[in-house]
Amino acid sequence: MPEEKVVKAGDVTQRVGVEVIRARGVDVDKLIKMLIANAAAEFASTYYYYTNKLPAPYSMGLKP
Repeated sequence: MPEEKVVKAGDVTQRVGVEVIRARGVDVDKLIKMLIANAAAEFASTYYYYTNKLPAPYSMGLKP
């Protein structure tokens, strides 16, 4: 049997999708950093939205 080439976890240098994107001229490392930054911003804004709502009685239509 031929020896299988296994890519280590977290290593994105030889993934098919990464190679296709790189072949199209995209800086993959920069793209990954941008995606992580956008995900962090989305998490922060969602957290802010859900933690700064009205207190529970008001949000359920009840009067305290």
